[in-house]
Amino acid sequence: RAVEAQGGLPDEAFRRLYKAMLGYYEAHSAVHTVPYPGVPETLAALAAQGVRMAVVTNKFESFARSVLGQLGLIDTFETVIGGDTMGRGPDGQFLAKPNPAPILAARAALGNGRFVFIGDSTYDARAAQAAGVPFVAAAYGYCDVPPATMDANAIIDSFDGLIPALTTLTPTA
Repeated sequence: RAVEAQGGLPDEAFRRLYKAMLGYYEAHSAVHTVPYPGVPETLAALAAQGVRMAVVTNKFESFARSVLGQLGLIDTFETVIGGDTMGRGPDGQFLAKPNPAPILAARAALGNGRFVFIGDSTYDARAAQAAGVPFVAAAYGYCDVPPATMDANAIIDSFDGLIPALTTLTPTA
């Protein structure tokens, strides 16, 4: 978007810059990254309750796994599905959120049981709705729109509010 806003670039120049950006991101993806407050404790509490968990992100899977590994959280999740994991659709675009395919794949990887999706953007909300699963909006995250407008089943102001929010939901079975 930034390149387009400044007049664009020829495809070859864009590809070269894009590859350089990906290389930089790969080397520095977690340099200033820390979990939100309460994340390690809440994930540990959920795991202790036998909750099976997955990550669904639009980051490339390798980047997501790297960040989670560097934060010491990778072993908490049974599967990680990135924006490139599902491949490309007929239009040539990655099957990433807001497409429901990554959420449905995560649910299948976790045994197709009860499932709730937590996210912080309209892409997350739309993907959860398309997948037919309850959605919890993380109001402390990215939030491209006000969380109250995301048609969420619950809204949390911090990650440690997740477990209480989950107890109010009727997850899909």
